[in-house]
Amino acid sequence: MKKGIDYEKNAESGWLIAGYIFALLGGLIGIWIGGRFLWGKVKLTDGTIVKTYDESSRTQGTIILVLAIISIIVWNVVARS
Repeated sequence: MKKGIDYEKNAESGWLIAGYIFALLGGLIGIWIGGRFLWGKVKLTDGTIVKTYDESSRTQGTIILVLAIISIIVWNVVARS
């Protein structure tokens, strides 16, 4: 079994699109999807724990996560107005 960076994969485009949509709608699902891309890990058969996604997918996860947090704040301000 391959170790380390060889395991990392690109995020599926469907999940990225869903993450951005939920993030813009101010949903907690956007935070979950972004966090999964950013912090997701997997345990290999030899017991090694590695990051699930490659660097570009983790960057997209960070953007989704930040966008979701900002959207939640904005939607709460709009709702109170």
